[in-house]
Amino acid sequence: MAKITWLGEDEEGIAGPSFTTCFDLKFPKGQPVEVNDPDTIKRAERNVFFRVEYDQQGAEPADELKGLSVAELRNLADASGIDHSGLSKAELRDAIKAYDEAA
Repeated sequence: MAKITWLGEDEEGIAGPSFTTCFDLKFPKGQPVEVNDPDTIKRAERNVFFRVEYDQQGAEPADELKGLSVAELRNLADASGIDHSGLSKAELRDAIKAYDEAA
C-alpha cells in the first residue's frame, strides 16, 4: 500500500485547482490518498505531479528516492553534478542511484 499526493499545478503565483481526478481517484491538492493498486502506484511514480510514499510494510523494496518530488530529485542531481535536463522522474531516480553506486 502507498500514499499518493497530488502536488498541484500552480503557475507563476496563480493558484491552480484544489483537486484533480486521475487514475479513477480524486486527489485533493497536497493531501495523501491511500492506494492499493500496484498499477496505479507505478503510474503515479512516473507522473511529475504526484509524490508516492510507501507504508512501512512497503509495497516495494525500500528506496529513499521514491518518495521525493521531481524538484527534490533535481536538487539532488544538481548537488551531484548530474545533468537532468529532459529526464523523467523515474530516469532521475535511476541516474542518482547509478551515481551513488559508482561513487
